[in-house]
Amino acid sequence: MRKFTKTGESRKAFFGSVRKKLTRSVEFLLAAAMLVSVTTGALKVSATDGIEVVDKTFASNNFKEGSYSWYVNQHADKAQYEGETIVIPAADYVDTNMNLKLFDSFEGEQNVLLIPEMSVEQENDTANNTGNESDLELVAYDPAYVTYKVTVPVSGMYEIYFKYYAVTGKGADIEREIHIDGEAPFIEATYLAFSRIWKDVEKVGTVFDTAGNEIRPSTVEAPEWTTKYLNDDHGYYFDAFSFYLEAGEHEIKIVSVKEPMMLAEIGIGNEATPKSYAEVKAEYAANGYAAAGAQTVKIEAEDTYLKSSSSLYPYHSRSSVSTTGVNGSFTYDHTQVNVIGGERWEQAGQWISWELTVPESGLYTISLRGRQNVNKGMSSGRCLMINGEIPFAEAENCEFFYDADYRFYTLGEAEVGEAFQFYFEAGKTYTIKLQANLGIIEDLARRLDNSVSELMTVYRRLLMLIGNQPDLERDYEFHKYMPEELATMLE
Repeated sequence: MRKFTKTGESRKAFFGSVRKKLTRSVEFLLAAAMLVSVTTGALKVSATDGIEVVDKTFASNNFKEGSYSWYVNQHADKAQYEGETIVIPAADYVDTNMNLKLFDSFEGEQNVLLIPEMSVEQENDTANNTGNESDLELVAYDPAYVTYKVTVPVSGMYEIYFKYYAVTGKGADIEREIHIDGEAPFIEATYLAFSRIWKDVEKVGTVFDTAGNEIRPSTVEAPEWTTKYLNDDHGYYFDAFSFYLEAGEHEIKIVSVKEPMMLAEIGIGNEATPKSYAEVKAEYAANGYAAAGAQTVKIEAEDTYLKSSSSLYPYHSRSSVSTTGVNGSFTYDHTQVNVIGGERWEQAGQWISWELTVPESGLYTISLRGRQNVNKGMSSGRCLMINGEIPFAEAENCEFFYDADYRFYTLGEAEVGEAFQFYFEAGKTYTIKLQANLGIIEDLARRLDNSVSELMTVYRRLLMLIGNQPDLERDYEFHKYMPEELATMLE
C-alpha cells in the first residue's frame, strides 16, 4: 500500500512580521452600522446632494524575477486585448488525469464540470489505504490537471476568469494553478484562491445562551455561481492578472491544489474598466437624477447578508453606548452582538455584504460608523461593490483613517472632500459589498516583498561562505567572492 503526498501543497503567503503589519493596516471594525447615510453597527443610507484614482502602475523597478511585476514589465509594450470575450465551456477539455464528472444541469448552469482535487491515481491509492503504516510508502504524484485549447485572434494581454461553484469540501478556500503552454507564466499563477460563500443561519439578535446573553449565529456555506477574474489572493495586485498570448492556439492547464470545484466556463478577454466618478456624476445629471428625501435607511453591520469566510462573525463590544444591537438600543444588562470586523477582517480579499432597499428613488450617500484603531498614520482600504460591480473607479479604494474612537466615515469625503452619490431605485434590493485591500500601500507591499526576498537570498549565500559561526579573525574577501551580493545590500 502506498501513502500519497499531494504535489503542490498549499503555499503560505510569504510575509513574516512585515506581512502581518501590512495586513493589520487593512483592518476595519464596523460598529453596528452601515448607513445610506451608516451609524454604529449599521449601514446607513441617507439622501444628499472627482476623486483621484489610485495609481495602479508599478511604481518601482525593484522586480523579483519571475514575479507578476517582473512579467508585466517584460510585456510593457504589449497592448491590452479589446475584442469580445472568448468563452471556453468547461465540458470542452482535451486532456486530464482526474476523474471528472459532467453534469447536464447544475444550479441553473448547463454542461458543467466537477473538478476534484486529486488525480485518479491519488484517489485509487487513498481508497485502498488500509491504515496499516507498515504498508505505506512515500509517493510524489504528478499534479492533477485538466487541459483546454483556445485560439486567440490577436497578440496582446488577456485577462482570464473562471465561472465556478464551490461544492462541499473540507471548508477551506479552493486553490488552483494555471499553466499556459506548459508552464506557469509567473509565480503568482501557482497560487490562485477561490473563496467560498458563507451566511448566518439565524438572524442576529435571535440566539441566546441560558443567561439571556446574545450569542453569534451559526454559519453555513451558501454557494452560488461566481465569476472571478484571476488575481492575487495576497493583495499585492488588486486588478486581474494580464496574460500575454500570441495570436494562434494555446494550451491552458488548470492544476488542482486543494478542494473540489464545479466549473461552468473559462473566459478570456478583459474585465470592463469602471468609469470615473466624474463620468458617473455627469450621467446622473443627464438622467435628471436628484437627491432623495431626508429619510435615512439604517442597516446594522452585524446583520450581514453573505461573507467570504466563516471567521467573519459578529461579536459583542461595550466600547461605546452608541454601538447598538439589531434592536437599535444598547444595554448593560446582558451582552449584545453589535459589531463585526476588526482583526477578523484584516486579510486582503476578505469581504462582507449587506442587503439594502430604499423607500424612494434618488441619489444617496453612504456612511459607515466604525473604528480603525490599529495603525496610527495609516488607513484601511476597502473596495465598494454594488450588486457585484464597482460603481466607479474611485470606489476601488475607500480609505478609513486611524481614530481611537468610533466615528462616521462618509465615502468620498476623505478622497475628494465631498460625499460620493449613488443612485438607488425604490423597492429594489441591492447588495452592498466591502472587500479588504491594501489600498495605497499596495506598491509598498510589493517592494517590501521583493526586497525581503532579495535579502534572504543574499543571507543564504553568505551562510554558504561564512557559516553560522563566522571566524572573526578571517578576511572572507566578500568583494572578491560576493560582489553581486554586496551591490544588492548597497541598493
